[in-house]
Amino acid sequence: MAAPEPPSQVRYENLPDPETDASLPVVTITDFASGEAGKEVILLVAGEHARELITSEIVFWLGKLLSGKDDELADWTAIQTATAQAWKRGWAKGTLKEWAEELLGKVIFKIIPIENIQGRKAVEGGDLCLRKTTAGVDLNRNWEYAWIKGEEGSDEYGGPKPFSEPEARIVKLIAESTRPQAFVNLHSGEYAVYVPWDSKKGLAPDLPTDINDVLENLDAYCQCMHGAAGDVAGYLAFGSSMDYMYEKLHVKYPLTVEVYGPDGLGKTAMGGHPRRKLQAAGNSTAAKLLGAAADGKDSNAGDAGSRAMLPGKLAGGHRNESALVERRRAQESGSAGVTLATNQQQQAFRVHAGMQGQQGTSSEAAAAAGADGADAASLGRCLRDYNPMETEEYEKVVATWLASLLVLADHLAQHPAATSAAADAEQGQLPLPPTPPSKQELAA
Repeated sequence: MAAPEPPSQVRYENLPDPETDASLPVVTITDFASGEAGKEVILLVAGEHARELITSEIVFWLGKLLSGKDDELADWTAIQTATAQAWKRGWAKGTLKEWAEELLGKVIFKIIPIENIQGRKAVEGGDLCLRKTTAGVDLNRNWEYAWIKGEEGSDEYGGPKPFSEPEARIVKLIAESTRPQAFVNLHSGEYAVYVPWDSKKGLAPDLPTDINDVLENLDAYCQCMHGAAGDVAGYLAFGSSMDYMYEKLHVKYPLTVEVYGPDGLGKTAMGGHPRRKLQAAGNSTAAKLLGAAADGKDSNAGDAGSRAMLPGKLAGGHRNESALVERRRAQESGSAGVTLATNQQQQAFRVHAGMQGQQGTSSEAAAAAGADGADAASLGRCLRDYNPMETEEYEKVVATWLASLLVLADHLAQHPAATSAAADAEQGQLPLPPTPPSKQELAA
């Protein structure tokens, strides 16, 4: 039986790495009937860190929404709430589906649903704490700008050289060929929206004048930490894709989005604490409860850093830290000490992004991987710390970021790259981006 044809708004391809036999799936979604010329491009990368399964879920549902297959989504209470908020703010006048259809006439969505494919397969096989590739490299430390090798074996190992990994090379090729106006790298572990710099303190100087508007619009849904990553996140990240997109490819809106944190970690209502700042604060209970596994499988030990926001941004306090810790302690307590994911919950993360994982509960997967009780608890903690495990929370996370991504796309449509860049250049804010290369130039 022949495979069904993809929706008319969707094109699928596998983009090969020119140096190896590796490839990555790329999904392009727009109204192809209206052409592609003159449209704004948003590049979305999910599944870069293997254990962050929820990121691929979000782009899966985004694809469903943009291709008109949103009947199931429409029944979610969280989607209805997100849509009502969009109406209230004047972003959407109809349903979420109608809003998406309108945007496809103005915007091209380029989506990499799973960048770290082999790592994803390893997670499905029971290695629930795996962050890096199976080759041992953190793909978000393998980019050329501000790259450092780091310690081989660490969770942030940058590889033997910049762009040593085929996945990073392929994403770079996609960005070079499409010249996106927005780049969004999806991660989980906390709630946050970051802009450059990753690799140093301070806000990158040539971001567009409306970057605060973008952050405020996204924060209307996230209600979380937002600002320059090096100031807000509590640590510096070297060799990241976001810094490279900004500095080398002049992407107008380069963003790293942290879509989920346990117990609202990173939410303004919870004090806006980055995961690493709590762990570096010297509170061993907080460190343990926020997933700092003694075996070193969780990479979130790091230096505390400033929490300065962009001018005019919310500066979260420490008022709710004890409540966060107490809730996590209560969650971890009980006769078994830990509750691992059910088969049904794991399947919610698997099949949607096109990956066929093995059956069984995460405890069974841990046992199959040879984990003892302590290791199984650590594995279960990793799954929960990076992914929502209850249906209501899962749907809320997905709905929040679907609406947020539409808000970002709407902003792009209302602020075309050429017009906005010219206005910023007049104010000395941003050099005009280079002319995108032609297909002939790219093939040369």
